[in-house]
Amino acid sequence: MKKIIVFIVLLIVSIYTLFLTSWTGSYLMLEPNWQDKTIFTPEDISDPRDIYFIDQWLYAFTIQPITSTIFIIASIVVVSMIIFHFRKRRKKKKQDEV
Repeated sequence: MKKIIVFIVLLIVSIYTLFLTSWTGSYLMLEPNWQDKTIFTPEDISDPRDIYFIDQWLYAFTIQPITSTIFIIASIVVVSMIIFHFRKRRKKKKQDEV
């Protein structure tokens, strides 16, 4: 039961910080010199709405590094918990078959 509560809390934290990071990163298109701050977006793009998500995320990381770091850590833990659960379930299923 504890693991489920921890999983749900981490999932909520991960989704919330993803929202905050995306929201902060969306302010990149409002910068007057947004082309100088992009790394992965091609230089021939002139519309700020076409900025790649990774550039927005990197911009958000420079503005709010704590929120972005919390998102990365919470997401890694959530994915790890899911993988652990499925591996444990699969191992138990194999033992029951034998």
